[in-house]
Amino acid sequence: MKKTNYRIFLETVERVFSGCKFQHENILRELSPTILSTSDLLGYFEEPKNPYEMYLKQLPESFKRSVRSELYRADTGWITRSKDEKRILQYPFEGQSYLVPIMSDPAVGIDSSDTSESKIIVFAFYDNYGAATSYLENHLHIPKSKNPVEFKWNKLDPKFRHMIHQNIEVILNLSCKAVFIVNTNFINILRKMNTNIFINMIDGCFTGYNKDTVQNINFRRELRHKFFECINNTPTHCDPDFLSIRPERIVRLLVRLLSKYNDEPQPNVPLYALLTSEESEPIQISDLLAGVINMKISNEENPPHPFSQLFFNTKKLSKKYREAGVFIKAYFWLREGG
Repeated sequence: MKKTNYRIFLETVERVFSGCKFQHENILRELSPTILSTSDLLGYFEEPKNPYEMYLKQLPESFKRSVRSELYRADTGWITRSKDEKRILQYPFEGQSYLVPIMSDPAVGIDSSDTSESKIIVFAFYDNYGAATSYLENHLHIPKSKNPVEFKWNKLDPKFRHMIHQNIEVILNLSCKAVFIVNTNFINILRKMNTNIFINMIDGCFTGYNKDTVQNINFRRELRHKFFECINNTPTHCDPDFLSIRPERIVRLLVRLLSKYNDEPQPNVPLYALLTSEESEPIQISDLLAGVINMKISNEENPPHPFSQLFFNTKKLSKKYREAGVFIKAYFWLREGG
């Protein structure tokens, strides 16, 4: 059966991202994994200079004639249709629009990294973590550690850490809808973490500053709701980094706290994924994100690019803790366009 142009579009996004072999001018070529931009898909390479351009040039003429009218057609265009079918993810970056295949279901990954004086906790809300794994393995060639076999920031050579650091925005865009980060020395100073501390730590990120010109009550309410939409009824993977609070308890608390509206929890469905870090791609990617944030904060990036600071409501810290030198800082990132 002849392939439709829409099917060729889907295959093009997938084959460009994964890399492939193809024929160009009767010569077998090899395309290394890369990310397809819509401008290149719409372009025409009279004299292609590399395998990427050669691959796009050899696509069927009927496809190339259709792509200009069908790619962005309202309601029924290829991009709209593929997003509705959860086949393709589109994201903007540095003035360009990019397309990657969706390679996994939504999930949340929670992990942390220790600096010399604090703990950085990452709550990453993935809609395509499989693409991040593929990008790390096949585009950047980041090795996994052995015993157990997994991505682990602390076991990476500096050159691989640098590569992840340099490409952090790409990793975020192709895998995450949103990320929420807490940097605190609570555990370092007090050597404890209990339910009340965790509740105040999360609530402090979404309360207060009611009259602030930017991060006011409406901003915080909307941000909290965005995170809740990402985590509710979604498998949540959590590394056991919270001392006496078990991961499943962390997940239940977090979903309940993010569900709040006017200080009252709304109906919610926490889903805890009972997997260890070596079994969980979301935990492993969150570990790498935490490592990058650690590097940025250690280099005195404030806020750590590309994250924005989320002002913490210090009223959620008791006077006793403030006098002990406890601090809590928060940051967030949202993919442009959702």
